Amino acid sequence: MPKKPTSKRASKSSGRKSPQQTHWTKHLLTRIILVFITAALVSHYWPQLRNLTDFSKGSSARAINGTAELQIALARVGFSPGSIDGASGTQTQAALLAYQTSHGLPRSGAFDADTAQLLQIQEPVFITRRLRTDDFAAIGRKPQDWRARGELGRMRYNSLLEMVAEQAQCDPDYIASLNPGINWDQLDTGNKVRIPHLPAFRVQQAAAYIQITLAKRTLRV
Repeated sequence: MPKKPTSKRASKSSGRKSPQQTHWTKHLLTRIILVFITAALVSHYWPQLRNLTDFSKGSSARAINGTAELQIALARVGFSPGSIDGASGTQTQAALLAYQTSHGLPRSGAFDADTAQLLQIQEPVFITRRLRTDDFAAIGRKPQDWRARGELGRMRYNSLLEMVAEQAQCDPDYIASLNPGINWDQLDTGNKVRIPHLPAFRVQQAAAYIQITLAKRTLRV
C-alpha cells in the first residue's frame, strides 16, 4: 500500500525569548539601574566625601610634636593611650608597644626613630566643638545610692567639663588647658570649646579574642 505523503507544518516562531535572553536582559537592566543610583549618590554626597580625613600616612602627614600629639595619633589608628593628657605614662607606653608589635617594629615602648618614621599625624589636630542643648541636659549630680543610680535611664555627668573631656577621650585638666580663660560654669548653648580631633575608630573585622589586664588597665583586641 503506497504511503500517504506527510504534510510538514511550518513551525512558527512563538516570539518568546529564551531563558538565557531573559536572564541577560534582566542583568543588563540591573546594571543600568545601579549605575544611575551610584551616580546620584556620588553627586549628592561628593562635598562630604571630599572633606573626609584619611589618618593613614599620606602627603599631608607631618612629624609628631609632643606627647599629646603622639597620644592623639595612636588613638586615631586604634591604639588607645587611655585619657589624652599630654603626659607620657604606662598606658601611652603600652599603646606604643602594641603599635610597634602590630607593625613589626622593634618593641622599645618608646617613640623612637623607627616608630616616628611610620606613625605621623595629619591636620587638623584640634577642632572646635559647638555645645548643644542636649549636652546640658546630660549634666546632673549622680545619686549616692547605687540602687537609685540603677534606676536612671543613663548616668549623668557631674559637670560640663567632665562630659566634654570624656567624649573627647581626654583628661579634664587637659581639656581645661586647651581652653584657657573659659569659665565652664557660665557656658551656654552655641558656645565653642577646643578639643582633639578624634573621629570614631571602626574595627574592620570581627575580633578573634579580647584580653583584659586589670593590673595594667589595658584591653587588647
